[in-house]
Amino acid sequence: MKAIESPTTIAPSASRRRALLSTAAAAMAAGLGTVLPATAEAAPSAEEAELIRLCNRLVAIGANEQKLYRTVPHATLEGEAQLQERLKPGDEEWRRIEERLYELDITPKTPAGISAMARAALAEAERTWDGEIVTLDLCGYLAWGVVESISPEANAAIEADVKTTGAATKRMLAASRLAQTEAQP
Repeated sequence: MKAIESPTTIAPSASRRRALLSTAAAAMAAGLGTVLPATAEAAPSAEEAELIRLCNRLVAIGANEQKLYRTVPHATLEGEAQLQERLKPGDEEWRRIEERLYELDITPKTPAGISAMARAALAEAERTWDGEIVTLDLCGYLAWGVVESISPEANAAIEADVKTTGAATKRMLAASRLAQTEAQP
């Protein structure tokens, strides 16, 4: 995790998604010490079960988004248009999930809920090309540290996925620039 001031180093992803889970991660980190031990054996409520399901969908949407960035050539205007068209169903589902999460307005109380929210936060985190989470202040740095510690395997997998996507995107951009240079008289 790095504190980064320049948004120009951020890997391609839907930055509009960050506020929801960044705020939730900070709130969760603040209350984690009192929540986790007291409810270690509790089953999730119906609302928390829905939260878990929605968070799992966010993780899946994020993974699909990374896959599309890796596999759909998007270094040209036509390619970018194709990529955006393929991203549209996930974006629409994401908006519905975002709206429902705001409606639920709950803090998870079980290990399953806390873990699901941590994985979703990690999937939604703004990252560098190298997969490092971008933090802009001490609060963010501390909150993300807690989230990473809750779900280290998820963070490692997402970080590796973003690195792979970043490398593939850089190759696509380099190939496009080379093609444009060669096409010029």
